[in-house]
Parts: sequence; structure tokens; C-alpha cells
Amino acid sequence: MILDTGSIREGHSVIRQAADLASVKNELPPFGGTIDCEATIDRNGSMLYVQLRFDGAFEQVCARCLEKFAYPVGETLTLVLQEEEGRSGRAGDDESADFYFNTGHQSVDLSSVIYDEVMTSLPLKPLCSETCKGVIPADGFEKQTVEQEYDPRWEALLKLKKNK
Repeated sequence: MILDTGSIREGHSVIRQAADLASVKNELPPFGGTIDCEATIDRNGSMLYVQLRFDGAFEQVCARCLEKFAYPVGETLTLVLQEEEGRSGRAGDDESADFYFNTGHQSVDLSSVIYDEVMTSLPLKPLCSETCKGVIPADGFEKQTVEQEYDPRWEALLKLKKNK
């Protein structure tokens, strides 16, 4: 989501927009459509207090059955944007504002914050459902035995096993 701080008036306002997260899209898992964003903004002079809500679905692969499925992600964030001459972009961790903007660079790209939230929300081992039974072998599936196919480097151990 990109906010044009120059068009945000003093007081309370709400901005809704669909974001494609172009600046971080290559680092995210594939997602269907766009991410729906809603920013509730309270502007007080050079400070903008933003409550950002986003929702979307990301394509994941089930850790059990290996099927693709849509995993919904939605979060609400609170951000502080401050106008400061000569600074623009994301602030450091130890600062009072999350983003800075100035009159020369009034658009603020919030994609990096959404990226951080999405990546921490996605599970390490996603499951399409809690009852997923995993990969179901196809008919005629046969387990290979050691005698059918083996690495020749293990031949000495196979001889020991046969002698017991």
C-alpha cells in the first residue's frame, strides 16, 4: 500500500486500496489477486497515526499431502509516520516514528511492513487441514527392497546382513 501523504488532510480519514505489493512481491509466496488494505489515519500536523488492516490469501503447499492451497492472512498494524525535512522511508528500530516523509517525497510505501507481518504469519509447516492424512500412494505402488536397488558402496554391509 502506498500512501500519498500530501493528499491526507488534517483530522480523521480512511483510505481503502488494493495493493499488489510490487516492491516485495518477488520475495513473497504467490498470492491470488491483491491484498485488500484499509488505513484509518489521524493527522495532527506533521504526524500521521495510521491503523492499517490488510487481508489476503497466499498460496502454500501442504507439508503432509503436498497439495497447494490458499492460506488466508490478515493483520492490523499501528504505525506512526512523521514529516521531517531531508528524511524519507522506513525508520530505524530505536526511533519514535515508523516511517518518515518530507515535502519532496510524500509517497510512503508500506509494503515492507506488510511483508514482515505476512512472513511471520505464514506457518513453517502449513497444513491444508488438521485432518490431512498426507500423501496417498497410487494403486500398484510397491516399496523397493534393498535387493531391488542399492548403492554398491553398501555391498559389504549387505553381505554381513545376509551372513547373520
